[in-house]
Amino acid sequence: MYERIQRAVDYIESKLDDSIQISEAAKQAYMSRAGFYRLFNAFTGYSVKEYIRRRRFERACLDIESGVPAVEIALRYGFASQEAFIKSFKTVVGTTPGNYDKTMLKYAFGKVNLMKTNFEVQDERLREKYPGINVLTNLPPMRVASYWAFSQSPEEDGDKAIKAWAKERGLLAPGKGARIFGCDYPAYFARNRGYEFWITVSDNFQFKEDDIYAEKMLPGGMYALITIEFKKDDMGDFIGKLFGAMEQFAKWLRESEYGFAYHQYLEEMVPEDAQSETQRMNLYFPISRNPETKQPVVTELSAFTAAVFTENNQDFIGSEKAFALYTEWSELSGDHRNHRIFQVQNDLNKMYNAPVEMWVTNPPEGADLSGLEMRTFPGGNYLKFTTLFKAGMSELTENCYGIYMNGDYDRDDRQLVVEYEGISDDLGDREKFWLYYPLK
Repeated sequence: MYERIQRAVDYIESKLDDSIQISEAAKQAYMSRAGFYRLFNAFTGYSVKEYIRRRRFERACLDIESGVPAVEIALRYGFASQEAFIKSFKTVVGTTPGNYDKTMLKYAFGKVNLMKTNFEVQDERLREKYPGINVLTNLPPMRVASYWAFSQSPEEDGDKAIKAWAKERGLLAPGKGARIFGCDYPAYFARNRGYEFWITVSDNFQFKEDDIYAEKMLPGGMYALITIEFKKDDMGDFIGKLFGAMEQFAKWLRESEYGFAYHQYLEEMVPEDAQSETQRMNLYFPISRNPETKQPVVTELSAFTAAVFTENNQDFIGSEKAFALYTEWSELSGDHRNHRIFQVQNDLNKMYNAPVEMWVTNPPEGADLSGLEMRTFPGGNYLKFTTLFKAGMSELTENCYGIYMNGDYDRDDRQLVVEYEGISDDLGDREKFWLYYPLK
């Protein structure tokens, strides 16, 4: 997306002293006109027309310094008349063209270079080996409106809902510069799953009291950015490309100077030209130059009450029932963050294909508990590992198990507890899972 917007910028630069067609600029970015207007603003901080105007005035100032007459400059940069040029010049620069080179003013508005200002130059060997991975220096913090969907197709359902709301509130207008992000929350192999959407809003945007869209701040940070391309409406192609990107990221991470970080993983759909048969998505994998410690921490899981479902790792019935109850309780309590989902394994020596249980915590007031097996978890001390979401899941699990078994810890024979996809918000990130190994 950065490269696409930059191609449009390069086109504009080549036409500053000529007629600039916005439709052609959008074509250079392979975007619809509406999507191009919105994202040009989001990525550069200026509307397309304002950017063109300011760049032309910098060129005009250089022309004035070179002695070019104002009437010729006005004609060169597309002004209707010399008078219109002088009036607009004074508004932007602060003086008239005739006085510009007589004052101490020095107007400058340089060409935007999104690639140079936003991305780090990587090691050449890694760049050649992983050409599809770029290091985004810093995605700034963003104030967003959040919407959560839980269904068999939460991306589709949530996308329609948040776009309808955003259109009603005027957030998709060209001058707003809104961007739409999302991530699985929670993600699992049950038929129903969750997806949370965020649309960026300005600092002065006012949420209404009855809004179903929650206000949040996405913290931003450094990311490894991968763009995947897949066939439109082909879920199999999308899933294959997504997991392929995750695998590439995991391999790149082990070889690079960066480490996995704990700020928010993000997905961002790239607006496509309507004629395109493919769709693109940007994947933002959180990284850091100085990786946070990968050592586990000793923590206490507090006592809680949970509904318990048996999961045999074959038909996933237990997990589907657990996530269905999670949805029901979330709607009843009004906040899905009130509830957490755990997978609990009783035999630590059987890491795979062992019987497990699914726990859904914190039944809300008014919940119908009839027919449910309710259990009180007494709490206790655990060795807690924060893991890298899905990429390399089995490898990470085995590594954590090895540290637990070989480390200097007073182990206990209670259950191994896995908390999926960060249902807890204790690290401000929901795109990973936690492993809790019991300690005495």
